[in-house]
Amino acid sequence: MPGLSLWLSPPPNSSLNPILTDLISTLSDTVADPPAPHFLPHITITSHIPTTSNPEEVVAFAAKYARDSQLKIQITGLDFGPAYLKKIFLRIEKSNQLTNLAENVRRKYACGQWYSLNDDEAAAQASEWVSSEYDPHLSLVYMDQWPLDHSQIETAEKMVDDAIVERAWYGGRIALYETQGPADQWKMLAFVDV
Repeated sequence: MPGLSLWLSPPPNSSLNPILTDLISTLSDTVADPPAPHFLPHITITSHIPTTSNPEEVVAFAAKYARDSQLKIQITGLDFGPAYLKKIFLRIEKSNQLTNLAENVRRKYACGQWYSLNDDEAAAQASEWVSSEYDPHLSLVYMDQWPLDHSQIETAEKMVDDAIVERAWYGGRIALYETQGPADQWKMLAFVDV
């Protein structure tokens, strides 16, 4: 992903955090051949944040929107797709709170700074992006193979059904990541818990 990426993860003390972390590791080792990279559970709020951005400023800006809206994240189901970063994933409700967070961060950092647009152009582009392109999800496996075979789908469905009982969380950890190169080389630059 170009530039930096802003992530939202379950709160560190949430019961979902270790469950999702374990599910990502287990699925990545079980379903993918060769094993897929392991990564922390997260929803990408936006990418294309310039590498010259101040990491603490970015997470503080995002945290304000998350706190003000009392952000609730709702898992709505399991899905599969052809994209490497969205092979096996959990769908996340596209709530007003989440889209407001994504749109405002995208407007200020991706559209305003990455694309060097003026305020009106940045707002219009961010609004269009959140309406037509933003698809909140929590990836469980990154891999190239497509289509998946029946046994991979069945295994993923069983593991997710067995592991995930709680399907929502409030707030979370907002973190800015450098996401250039392979997933195992991504680095967290700053975070704040909301």
